Amino acid sequence: MGRTRLSIAIASVMIVCACAGPSPTAQATPSAPAAQTTPASTPSSSPLPSSPPAAASRLVITPSRDNKVTLVQDYADPYHPKTRYSLNLPASNVRFISANEISYRTNSSPSTPYDGITTIWRMSLKDRKPVSVARLQGDALDFTWSPDGLNLAVVTYAYINQQAVNRLWLKVRGAGPRALNSPTLVYGRDTTSSDQVTVRFSADGKYLLMVDTLVAGRAPKPVDQAHFQVRSVPDGKLVWVPANVLKGSWTTMAAWSHVGDQLYYDDPVSASGPPAGIQRWDAPAHVSTLARGVIWYSPSISLDDQFVAYQVDSQTDGQPSVEVRNLVSGSVVKLSGDQFGMPPEVFGAPVLLSDETMLVDEFVKNTQGFGPAYVPSGQHFVLYWMNSYFVELKGRFRPYDVWPR
Repeated sequence: MGRTRLSIAIASVMIVCACAGPSPTAQATPSAPAAQTTPASTPSSSPLPSSPPAAASRLVITPSRDNKVTLVQDYADPYHPKTRYSLNLPASNVRFISANEISYRTNSSPSTPYDGITTIWRMSLKDRKPVSVARLQGDALDFTWSPDGLNLAVVTYAYINQQAVNRLWLKVRGAGPRALNSPTLVYGRDTTSSDQVTVRFSADGKYLLMVDTLVAGRAPKPVDQAHFQVRSVPDGKLVWVPANVLKGSWTTMAAWSHVGDQLYYDDPVSASGPPAGIQRWDAPAHVSTLARGVIWYSPSISLDDQFVAYQVDSQTDGQPSVEVRNLVSGSVVKLSGDQFGMPPEVFGAPVLLSDETMLVDEFVKNTQGFGPAYVPSGQHFVLYWMNSYFVELKGRFRPYDVWPR
């Protein structure tokens, strides 16, 4: 399999060390003037409330409009996002560890990260002194920290004997990262809207989820090569793989609840288990059906676990739209650009900021000839989805992370 066929950055992976070391230049300044760095929000043609609803602090990490700095912004009032920090970071995939601490990765070979060394850093937003916590040869596609900020999980790719392989790593407290699965081949193919590459801890930190639909082979052999798996923390033992994954189902698009150890996911194949649709796994082994026949993308669950917002794609032309499902009552609200009077008629990839507000991406037709029918344009909007209000966030950006997540 040649590297040129891959539509993602593939990495070689080998643990080099896990230690504090010389930090890259990283500077933080107080909030910059909104006109310079904050994605400005302007009222839409829709009637707006006289004052936005009161909301708790919701932090969002984004690149600035010119992509020169990284912003930590407070979206408690989406009409007027406030920049708390403007950070000069040679970084990518910035993640929250807490409201006052972030983590990010750098690579010694940005143009070919699979040939470089990836370093994972953590940095307090108060003292702004980065500390190296792990170094991996190659690229790290995703990483995350446990809710208590003590454990780190990373999903990486390596070139071994001219083959791209996936590995899942877990770093517990002060120990070095250790591989939890055997090397798993990665497809050389274009990505689709069903692809998900993610690692996430459950709300209590007892479980670790990995979904990586880019790995090869539908029915995993051995089972630790499954593209969808849940492991216990801190021992890293394999706890659960969906039954249909073991039979070849392309199970994907998973999201943890915020209150208990519940995991929601899309299972498109009905075998001997639950019917095709959205399933719910309750640790350690119970599976139930949330919604039959639904295929969702980019699920986002509210902090109180009352709502889940997600993208659905038309089965005829692939055009995305957004639905909000009440996880308590089961009711569903479908959202469209026409309903809001929004300039973009097509939007998706929702991120719930509260029970009333969400970030959405504008989508445009994909003209590249491969991949999904519609792709994000980079333009974002805030929807007050219960009241059909919206705010356009000027400038093109993609959020790195949200806190609380």
